[in-house]
Amino acid sequence: RWGVTPALIGWVLLSLPPHTALVGFACLFALILLVDLRLLPALDEDYRALRQPLTAAFIVALLVAAALSPAGSAV
Repeated sequence: RWGVTPALIGWVLLSLPPHTALVGFACLFALILLVDLRLLPALDEDYRALRQPLTAAFIVALLVAAALSPAGSAV
């Protein structure tokens, strides 16, 4: 069930204004990381060590983009 959920949420986020979508994607990626770390304890430690900082950097990039985008504009 969980496997398709992020993709469905992502499609919904694409229909929102850019600022809202970027914040939504940042939250979505944080949720995906938390679920993966909790539900997939068998993940390789090297994978976890790489995944956490990369996901954190991507979330920061999304939030910076959201902060720089006009809140009320539509594409």
